[in-house]
Amino acid sequence: MAGVLPRHVEGTYNGITIGNQARWVWGSVPANAERAEESMAYDLAIVLPTYNESGNVAPMVERLENTLANALPGIRYEVLFVDDDSPDGTAEVVRRLARGRDNLRVLRWIIDRCTGTAKARETAIGHLPHTEDLDTQGLNIAPGALAELLAVDPALWRTEFEGIATYINEFGARVPLALHTELADALQRVEPNA
Repeated sequence: MAGVLPRHVEGTYNGITIGNQARWVWGSVPANAERAEESMAYDLAIVLPTYNESGNVAPMVERLENTLANALPGIRYEVLFVDDDSPDGTAEVVRRLARGRDNLRVLRWIIDRCTGTAKARETAIGHLPHTEDLDTQGLNIAPGALAELLAVDPALWRTEFEGIATYINEFGARVPLALHTELADALQRVEPNA
């Protein structure tokens, strides 16, 4: 996908295609598998860019928890800390706070991709990380789980892209042509013999 669209359009496309999907939480799949997807979906994602914020992370999390509990009781949310390689240990503070909470995360690989310090493999759905490039510190991940999660099944992605098409078509002419073009290109990349 990279290079096909201007960065701001690609970001918009990526945002609308992942914004409504369930986020699987490592190691906490409920015993009732029928409710697993429902219980792992979040209603709200809060993205906080950080740089040298180690002293501010815990108070911010506490304020968010209190504010959301009062203003939006029952909302399912996640907080994604996008840490830009803070030398003060911001990412470690978030990881420590995340123990016992399934809705706090530190995002590093995508930042490292933007700065050119992380590698990726080209797939039909875009660039994906190599499993060894992902920061899994403090996560209880079964052997082989990352490889399975990063596998690309064209049939499943065709179904996903068709669902995205249905979603963006609800907005009619308000959807930029570039987003329709990117979706059509994505569908073509997962077609058999592509």
